[in-house]
Amino acid sequence: MNFYQKKITKIEVTQQQQLSVLRHDVKGLLSPALLMADRILLNKLADEKTLQSAESIAQSIEKVADYLKETKK
Repeated sequence: MNFYQKKITKIEVTQQQQLSVLRHDVKGLLSPALLMADRILLNKLADEKTLQSAESIAQSIEKVADYLKETKK
């Protein structure tokens, strides 16, 4: 492996590490929002509009989580 191939490999490894940290951080930021949306969905006293909003929020967060999983491949 020559000098430039080593440099490219090092850059690729660094990028993968940065993406891994970013995926982890984004999931960490979204987790409280998903927990609150789930909490609202389980609330029997919530009105229909609130439940629909909570469902929409939960689905959106789950889509982001799925997208982040896909970026690992």
